[in-house]
Amino acid sequence: MFIFAHIGFTIIIFYLVTKILRLDKPIDYRLVAFVAILPDLVDKGFGILLFPEQVGNGRIYAHTLIFAVLFIVAGDYFVRRRGSYFVSIIGWGFMCHLLLDKMWTIPQTLYWPLLGLNFKADYEVVQTDFSVYIMQVIDNVFTSGLSQVLIFEILGFVITFGFIINYYLAKKSN
Repeated sequence: MFIFAHIGFTIIIFYLVTKILRLDKPIDYRLVAFVAILPDLVDKGFGILLFPEQVGNGRIYAHTLIFAVLFIVAGDYFVRRRGSYFVSIIGWGFMCHLLLDKMWTIPQTLYWPLLGLNFKADYEVVQTDFSVYIMQVIDNVFTSGLSQVLIFEILGFVITFGFIINYYLAKKSN
């Protein structure tokens, strides 16, 4: 998935969960939107720069279950001790990202380090030139016409745009 799919679907998941759980504090959806893409920023950004030989698919440390669980556990501590959802949002945002990326299809990464210390590539990535990598990703999206990835990206954009409009209309009426 790409940026808007991650942001839109993570926002809608958080919105529904906060309504179901009737949380006592409002959620900062700007943080939710940022955390929705944070695993990609960490792995594709820092990962490609710092560990180019390990980034076989742009999904390394921040796409592991242990990474998300550590933030969820720490978040639970901060919710109980300080009443702050900040760290919890990061953990659950990472978990949403793992679900949206269908990380169960890459168990070596999801369950790292339990299944070994290396990350398996789920598609071939040219690691010498980032612009070539971006062009390969774009080519993969449009190769089959209106792909599933593109459909989810459009839906994510609509959800994100609708949420922004709703936010500003609610803010304007207050």
